[in-house]
Amino acid sequence: MATSLPNTFWDQLIDIQSISSQLSTSQLMSSVESLNKILGSENYDVYSKVLKTYDTLEELYRTPGYLDTSSFTRQDVEDGSNGEATERRKASSSSTSTEEPVTVSENTRADDINIANEQFIQYLESQTNSFISTLKWTDFEDGMENEITRQVGEYMERNRYVTFCWLNRIFNSNRNKPTITSGLLRTLAMVVNPSDADIMLSMVVAGVASVHSEDQEAAIMVIEKWRTKECLDAMLNTTYGSDWVREYAMQVVAELKEELGV
Repeated sequence: MATSLPNTFWDQLIDIQSISSQLSTSQLMSSVESLNKILGSENYDVYSKVLKTYDTLEELYRTPGYLDTSSFTRQDVEDGSNGEATERRKASSSSTSTEEPVTVSENTRADDINIANEQFIQYLESQTNSFISTLKWTDFEDGMENEITRQVGEYMERNRYVTFCWLNRIFNSNRNKPTITSGLLRTLAMVVNPSDADIMLSMVVAGVASVHSEDQEAAIMVIEKWRTKECLDAMLNTTYGSDWVREYAMQVVAELKEELGV
């Protein structure tokens, strides 16, 4: 694949008409190395640097906005079929669609990913009972790792999106068990970064709306870490189950309103 270069580098390219006039078609061989030598001998350093980022001339021809490929004729194409090949290239470059067809290898790759995801979720499901048992007896201390957060962190390193799906399943299956749901929310506060907040937002919203103070407190702890507008919206117009949770919530709401300019 060609390596993209910054605009400032492209701005240094010499005029294409100049180089076209100094290279004859007979000099242009079917390899980037040969063309690079020719350009180097003419002291076209900028072009030499660009060509080093390509493996074949075919890749170079496919790059829009760099070379006017009509200036060159592929020497590995017979004269009788050269016009047909040129027409194919023109048709390809003039297509309004920016999507390339999915190849067999890409389909295979997608199948492999789906199989790997399914195998991993099955593995996580086999760990659910022991995970929940440990979760129930885990003490969560602010900023301190524990067995549960380490375990979830390891799963996320292997496949964080499948891990998120698994955590959601556990949460949804135990809505009336705050010892489990609040522990899951506290785990989110420890291991899930704000960049993934939108993926796990449904758990946090459910926690804020829970009738259990333990869930509400844990959800607010997640919100206090993520600090997004969506999290703030979840806290507004919510009925809190205890005075101390309400006080905690109002403090976080005030901070986020000032911080987010709401």
